[in-house]
Amino acid sequence: MKAIGIVTLGCCLLWLASPIAARSDPGSAVWVARYDGPGNFLDIGQDVAVSPDGEMVYVTGLSDAASGAGKYPLYWADYATVAYDANTGAERWVARHNGPGDGWDSANAIALSPDARAVYVTGGVRGTDTRRDIGTIAYDATDGTERWVAYWDGPKQARDSGVAVLVSPDGTRVFVAGRSDQVRGPESFVTIAYDAATGEQLWTQRVNECGHRAVAWAAAQSPDGSAVFVTGWEAGCGRIQARTVALDATTGGLLWSEASSQPVAGYAIAISNGSVFITGTGRNGFDTVAYDAATGETQWLAGLDPQPRYGEAWSVAVSPDGRRVFVTGLAQWRPFSGCYYRDDYTTVAYDSATGAQIWLKRYNGPGRGEDFAQSIGMSPDGATVYVTGESSGFGGVFSCRTGDPRTGQDYATVAYEAGTGDRLWVERYDSPERGLYDRARALAVSPDGAVYVTGEGHGGGYRDYATIKYPTA
Repeated sequence: MKAIGIVTLGCCLLWLASPIAARSDPGSAVWVARYDGPGNFLDIGQDVAVSPDGEMVYVTGLSDAASGAGKYPLYWADYATVAYDANTGAERWVARHNGPGDGWDSANAIALSPDARAVYVTGGVRGTDTRRDIGTIAYDATDGTERWVAYWDGPKQARDSGVAVLVSPDGTRVFVAGRSDQVRGPESFVTIAYDAATGEQLWTQRVNECGHRAVAWAAAQSPDGSAVFVTGWEAGCGRIQARTVALDATTGGLLWSEASSQPVAGYAIAISNGSVFITGTGRNGFDTVAYDAATGETQWLAGLDPQPRYGEAWSVAVSPDGRRVFVTGLAQWRPFSGCYYRDDYTTVAYDSATGAQIWLKRYNGPGRGEDFAQSIGMSPDGATVYVTGESSGFGGVFSCRTGDPRTGQDYATVAYEAGTGDRLWVERYDSPERGLYDRARALAVSPDGAVYVTGEGHGGGYRDYATIKYPTA
């Protein structure tokens, strides 16, 4: 395993043996930490979380295993969870987990207990006699010691995977939302509640309203911890549509279930002031719908103005005061013309009570090719919106321009003034093997306002976790 840091100085990159602090101007990277697993091949950071005191940062994902030597690497990976010192980027511990089937294991989501003593991850693991199970693990946040492991295998013993993990406000329960094949038929939503201390399964709830395919993408819980909400998409009721369900957190009982033809897929969810906000892709490109959290009644539905040629919304956040909803993703504003898709980051602010559009902003990378925003976050004071993802650089595979330096797809993190949408700064990150594929997948904001992004960046082998800290504005 390796942890390497850089300091960004103007246009140049100075490589160092370990992460150290850099200048703290808004937008300039404080540190970059990389993790290259023992297989030295495919390492992808899927999610990031910050401790409540802002002192530690945790990243989880998938990492190629050295034990897979001689086998095709794409079928041999472990969960890998890495803890970093938030101030310096120094690696504190690494915890790897190989599922019982000794095959392809991918951690997809991470969450921390309210007291910051436990880290929970979930995803999909290869089972012993099953294709894929939901694997959830609790770690000691201090040293990475494994506290418990829970595997959940659906009735069909086929494709099961966790997509989101939540911890109740009192820290006593862990909720995992995921996808599971049915005995007869394709996938359904599945939500599982565990005892946070022991990993004992408390309840399971499966939802498939249309009897065909239902794929969960995201989950959230009410601030008081009384309800869990899951969203995704389904087919089989005459159309493809977004499906959102509310479950009683104590019993798993279904409180309500609502479908929306716009969006046709729910990819992200947020809760605030008694409303549930779902966003995804639909006929209007971005589509966002607000439901009453108690009843499931639709409060408003909003697209984009102007309307793009195509769009996908992938992440949603609500301001701390609950008055505004922010959505980000990609939208195609220009026709295809000799390059790839020519999508831009597209970020929009809505009034949370009415769905009225307040502002819409786009970011087009220097390569003028594919720019794909994947994650959004808010500063604690609600003044700044942060967006990250992948963006076309000069001369890359997905670029519409040529020239030096050749950077391919890069991380691009953008900060906007929340009230007006004015762009405050843009920071791009290109891995040391320049001109190749780098993709930021997740973003988290600490209580002091520092921004952390993680994803995959080309390194000495193939791809490494690449995690970056940007300072408080």
